[in-house]
Amino acid sequence: MLNRKRHTRLWACAGAVSLCVCVLGACGCMGCGGDSARRGCEGSSGCSLVFIVARGEMTDIAEAVDRGSKINCVLPRMGIGPLAMAARMGRRDIVEYLLTRGADPNVGDPLRWVAVDGQVDMAKLLIAAGSDVNARVSRGGVSLALMEAVQRRNAELVALYIEEGGNVNAGGGDDCVLRAAVVRGYPNIVRLLLARGARTDWRDSDGKSAEDLARDRGFDEILSLLRGN
Repeated sequence: MLNRKRHTRLWACAGAVSLCVCVLGACGCMGCGGDSARRGCEGSSGCSLVFIVARGEMTDIAEAVDRGSKINCVLPRMGIGPLAMAARMGRRDIVEYLLTRGADPNVGDPLRWVAVDGQVDMAKLLIAAGSDVNARVSRGGVSLALMEAVQRRNAELVALYIEEGGNVNAGGGDDCVLRAAVVRGYPNIVRLLLARGARTDWRDSDGKSAEDLARDRGFDEILSLLRGN
């Protein structure tokens, strides 16, 4: 079982393939050597290009694509593909190259991954290339990209994703973006969601309303916003 806090911290340094292989463990390779990542473990995950992209060497990436490495693959468990990896790393050059070579702009939910670091310009590039905010949704229909932006407290991305079709009222109860903003104490995000039409007439699985959650946590500013003051 991965330790999520440690995983998140290391994933932010995913430019090093050794970390990517070590932490994800999704490819099935043993150890953390760059050589194993370079070989790609194609038989295990079928997605060696993710690891090659993580190394950040354009020559290696181009060679792998020319050899026929799968460009629209996704790593098990993590759900990230080559394009999403490049976007997550902030590598516009690799993103643009992969798109020219046929990368599907929705495979691996790149808009969710760029929300981790609040990469607004990268998100706009992906959207222009055809990335859909609702490429992946929760069981309740909540855009995972929008939820990530809310959880990361990035108002600019939240607004962008709503404009691009993210539904602020999808889910409901435990699964809606307003609840995520309320329980985290993000008044700027709550204000934005309310302005974009987020409903407050729901209760979570504990029977708590948005106002209850804010009151219980002592979030007076959010409580005032929810009451329309």
